[in-house]
Amino acid sequence: MNDDKWNDLIDSLEAKFGKIERSITKKTDKSFSGQDIDTITEQVDFSSPMGNLRVMRVTRPKVLDKKVHYSHTSSSRGNTEYVYSEDEKSYQVKLFKKSEIGNEWDEIEVGDRGLPF
Repeated sequence: MNDDKWNDLIDSLEAKFGKIERSITKKTDKSFSGQDIDTITEQVDFSSPMGNLRVMRVTRPKVLDKKVHYSHTSSSRGNTEYVYSEDEKSYQVKLFKKSEIGNEWDEIEVGDRGLPF
């Protein structure tokens, strides 16, 4: 889901359900090869007739190649190296529902039909 569609989704959620809570978290990790991997997590919490819901989008650099380095000795293990794109991004959108018992968020499978609202 690109930025335009994500912003359209947020606008439609705000129009349908009123007040929404939005937060953005940025994190930088190092890969095994020393590359910086920037991960942006955006989440929107809102109340709907289904209960309290959370839509989360995770943005990472697109993986261009995966190289597996095998070791043929018994004392060492293999290694996996990923090659990331400098300008292309991959997006992952998940939907969660707050559990009635406790403060846990349970993931809802969306499937091919898209988000249920």
